[in-house]
Amino acid sequence: MHLYLHVPFCRSKCAYCAFASAPPGPGEIKAYVRAVIREMQTRAPQAAACKVQTLYLGGGTPSLLPCADLERLLRAAGETFSWRDEPEITLEANPDSVHSLGQVQSWQELGVTRVSLGIQSLDPAILEFLGRTHTLKQSEAAVDRLRRAGMDNFGLDLIWGIPGQGVRGWRDSVSRAAAWGPAHLSLYSLSVEPNTQLADMIEARGEGGSQGERKPEWPEEEVWTEMFLQGREILLRSGFEHYEISNFALPGRRCQHNSGIWRGEAYLGFGPAAVSSLHCVRRKNPERLGDYLQMIAHGRPGPEEEILDPGIVHWEKAMLSLRTSQGMEWTAIQGWGKEALAAQLEQAGLLKIKGGRVSLTPQGMLVSNEILARLLE
Repeated sequence: MHLYLHVPFCRSKCAYCAFASAPPGPGEIKAYVRAVIREMQTRAPQAAACKVQTLYLGGGTPSLLPCADLERLLRAAGETFSWRDEPEITLEANPDSVHSLGQVQSWQELGVTRVSLGIQSLDPAILEFLGRTHTLKQSEAAVDRLRRAGMDNFGLDLIWGIPGQGVRGWRDSVSRAAAWGPAHLSLYSLSVEPNTQLADMIEARGEGGSQGERKPEWPEEEVWTEMFLQGREILLRSGFEHYEISNFALPGRRCQHNSGIWRGEAYLGFGPAAVSSLHCVRRKNPERLGDYLQMIAHGRPGPEEEILDPGIVHWEKAMLSLRTSQGMEWTAIQGWGKEALAAQLEQAGLLKIKGGRVSLTPQGMLVSNEILARLLE
């Protein structure tokens, strides 16, 4: 069992985030913490027979929470659920929210064992394009504080495929980030979510913009491909394992929380917009903080719930596993009657079939959505 705690607070309206708000006031934080604790206590019976393996605090900026409120959340989670020995507890943070060595040490004292730091880029121009509030200097300072505190199990997020970004600059960012000594690196291709500042800005520029702004120059497909392949090669040479399409880790440092999700294991999510998947039921909480607080207080509006057919659950588990280096079982391909298609994809260099398992090659990872769509036709 995995717990996912969604913290819907961002320091500012970031350009690429679809769920963001102005800096929260003390009253909002207190109300949020009370609601999440109540939700955990209400839903605990659903996990009575399970040992919790991981807790992931993210989907916002939980590092903005005062330590006293973070302590309340973690203490409530510890008292409400049954835990395995030495669980993984991850805290997401923005570089400009890691203020001091003492702050990191406080997180460790509260039980945090892993930090995921959203640096996104080491290029100041790219950070500005993405609407990030932190600077390169703040990223360097945050990493230094994590390391000096002894938090060696930390991960860094980088984004590629950004307008104006080239292969050389991307290679430099990946190399420099790897040299900072993280245990984990996530390399995400830029995805423009609707109803965000970034989407609005790109649309305006595409139309010429009110002030004649130039349309962003997206990397051509060949450049986009080289960014993925060369970034991957740099990390492999640096000792990282490529264990999921976008994720790399040093041996023994894979993110246990995400790995469990990719294996199709059950998880419970708490907070606004949090999703749960348990006993063939998928549940999503209201996205807006006000609606979420109303749900906890009065049950209105209730969460969205979907009863999943066991066949759908099996299919989703197989699809998630295909994103990983372990791949999926060949028997699933046989069950779908897709042996001939899999053989064609293998010949095209997009799939690897070995030892009773099917996995994506690096080239296949670049077109994973298309491959999955073909397997489902």
